[in-house]
Amino acid sequence: ETMNSLTDYDDVVNEVGMALLKQSQLAEAAGIPRWSQILDPGIGFAKDFDSNLLLLKQLDRFRSITRDAPLLLGTSRKRFIGTICQLDDAEERDVASIASCVAALSIAGQPTCSVLRVHNVKDTRHATLVMDAILRTK
Repeated sequence: ETMNSLTDYDDVVNEVGMALLKQSQLAEAAGIPRWSQILDPGIGFAKDFDSNLLLLKQLDRFRSITRDAPLLLGTSRKRFIGTICQLDDAEERDVASIASCVAALSIAGQPTCSVLRVHNVKDTRHATLVMDAILRTK
């Protein structure tokens, strides 16, 4: 319930990005090198429907704010996907989850995250291989 009440952002992309950048800098100051950090914008956590979509749509801007830090995205089976597709059962959201991964990876015509957290590894891999082949074709 607390997480759902913390969803009021003026600019979710900037606010989440700056918060993660600050934590990354603190970690680096404590001796954790930047190259060993992976940032997670927390899709589905303390964000409303529109904030989740905006974060995904503006991943290139988010990456710029976080100075291109490696990102982990976990969109798999999230509630916002169920809302879009009118699917209450999370296990029925795999195809739409894969679509969210492909969309997130191809924003701005280049990969925008380093790690995907998914439930359906095999099918997500196939979809991202096709996306990668299309994006890399000259």
